Amino acid sequence: MSQSLSEHGILAPTTTTVTVTTAGTRVQITTNTSARVQAFCLQNPSTNSGVIYYGDSSVSSTNGIELFPGDKEYFNCENTKFGVRVYRPSDIYIDTNVSGSIARIVFFSEASS
Repeated sequence: MSQSLSEHGILAPTTTTVTVTTAGTRVQITTNTSARVQAFCLQNPSTNSGVIYYGDSSVSSTNGIELFPGDKEYFNCENTKFGVRVYRPSDIYIDTNVSGSIARIVFFSEASS
């Protein structure tokens, strides 16, 4: 009997890059509002010269969580008694203090067979 990858709890990675064209102008890490992920990694590449700030739709350099060049942050949902929690990445925004900065993101969601 064949089983799908998701039945084994395997998460498939999807990698993307987001550019903040103008410092002080927040952008979503994805505009796909139907996307749901179990985990993701947000990185400010060491090649950037500015700070990446992340948070909700009001994020800015004064209220965002800072990622300095070379820093990364992992977000992982765990199973609970209510089931598997997931993130809606379209709810997460980034900003920067240097125009043209990029963020690298790897999303992990259930693999399809």
